[in-house]
Amino acid sequence: MSHLFSNLRKLIVYTAFILVFALTITPRKAKARSSVQLSLARLCVSEAGFQITRPMSEYTNDCAAIVAALRNRSRTGTVTDAILRAYTRRLFHGRTRMVRQWVSFLHVKHSRPPHWPTNLSWERHQPRFVEIYNLVGRLLRHDVEPPCLPDHWGARWRFIQDRAHRQGWHRVDCGPTFNEFWRIH
Repeated sequence: MSHLFSNLRKLIVYTAFILVFALTITPRKAKARSSVQLSLARLCVSEAGFQITRPMSEYTNDCAAIVAALRNRSRTGTVTDAILRAYTRRLFHGRTRMVRQWVSFLHVKHSRPPHWPTNLSWERHQPRFVEIYNLVGRLLRHDVEPPCLPDHWGARWRFIQDRAHRQGWHRVDCGPTFNEFWRIH
């Protein structure tokens, strides 16, 4: 009889261990994915504003092309917090001299972010941010094909274009975008 209780006790301990392990691992992965998704959504707004989810006549491919560029630059082909931080350090903390400092505080569930411009309606922009966040989720799951396969991107400023050409980079056509996208050869 004591042998039966001993085995039953082991079974309970093992089951509890497995449950605790399963419950702690799964949320971490989900949290990591949502952290990357939120950071990418912030990056997309920082790079192209809220126009990303407009009707197709005004659609920009910036977000999809940025995700493709980050995948190409990553050693694993996966967009991680580390690759995001390597590309956009200033976006990850609120102590920045960015003109749009509020971008660092965007969140799908929160009210108006700190430093939000007083002349803009957060109530109007918050649903757009949720759309961008959802678009990024589809991009991370590979549900949306990238419009191109760039290695880098930058604003359409002459000095950036000159630097890219001096370094032998080639412009990639990603369709309608606010930024320019480049292949590094």
